[in-house]
Amino acid sequence: MENGTGAVEVVAALIEREGKILICQRPREKARGLLWEFVGGKVEAGETGRQALKREVREELGMEIEAGDVYMDVFHRYPDLAVHLTLYRCTAEGEPQKLEHRDLRWVAPSELGAYSFCPADKGILEKIMKDAGIPAATPRFRTVLFDLDGTLLPMDQDVFTKAYFRLLAAKLAPRGYEAKSFVDGIWAGTAAMVRNDGSRTNEEAFWDKFASLFGERVYGDFPVFEEFYRTDFNRAKDVCGFQPAAADTVSRLRACGTQLILASNPLFPRIAQENRMRWAGVDPTAFTEITSYENSRYCKPNPLYYTEISERWGLDPGQCLMVGNDAKEDAAAADAGMQVFLLTDCLINSGHRDLAGFPHGGYPELNAFLFGL
Repeated sequence: MENGTGAVEVVAALIEREGKILICQRPREKARGLLWEFVGGKVEAGETGRQALKREVREELGMEIEAGDVYMDVFHRYPDLAVHLTLYRCTAEGEPQKLEHRDLRWVAPSELGAYSFCPADKGILEKIMKDAGIPAATPRFRTVLFDLDGTLLPMDQDVFTKAYFRLLAAKLAPRGYEAKSFVDGIWAGTAAMVRNDGSRTNEEAFWDKFASLFGERVYGDFPVFEEFYRTDFNRAKDVCGFQPAAADTVSRLRACGTQLILASNPLFPRIAQENRMRWAGVDPTAFTEITSYENSRYCKPNPLYYTEISERWGLDPGQCLMVGNDAKEDAAAADAGMQVFLLTDCLINSGHRDLAGFPHGGYPELNAFLFGL
């Protein structure tokens, strides 16, 4: 139901039990999928706010509630709609059930900052934490480095690589490259970048190797490669996932003045790095540095890759946190003096490394670690 301003009337429940608050994670397929919220929904025609809330909680959680006083109301405009959200203090009977939500959790007010909520809830969260006497969270690190594939951008690495190579081979086929030998050549160029000893850029290492296999004509095909990364490459987004908590975490750190560095293995040109960041919902302009094959002379897991970043920006490695999902490539930052957090949602741990030596977990655990919650 819309009010006189054109905003949709929405109600939600602040359900507390033994000092903890019930929060719910939206299904992946819905708008603002995977973000957290307070249970509730739209007010239908002929309903009061409290009537609508009782119905919504029954439908979504299988619980009976009593809606009490209004805790707070907010107005928020999303790209697809404007909402007037009213949050009621509620008492509930029984245990909540996941009838519609992806996940449910009881959390203390001090833990709310570890979860990525719908934007409309921002002011509500601030009020809850202020009322509980919880100071505003500040990050523990001056600089945070993020990996991309499997960290900011969920993916199965093998599935993505196959889709990427298939698209690239199709783009270059009219230039006379046979698919299998072409892909083998890309792998050989990649291996040359990984072995780079710092005497040249990764871009130079790749093209020198590629030209040794296919001849000097490859340099004439360079514009075709560039066009591919601007256009056809974006079709590989279809095999990647999406994690809204990634962009939310980046935004929170940026708002606190934390220096952000995209420390994705520099095997791609910058345009490909930036495009994949956009697939993840992350703004490339939020980052001081985006490592790419043009500006890097080492690759993961060589610790000198991280040292090169530190020296270029005058960073104190002890004040840096590397966030990644690879227990070899990203954990190598520790050998350069940085702290490491391993995201386990898309964990790569081919060596079966014991993770006990590293803080690890999903985005809620990462945010708790970042902000000392």
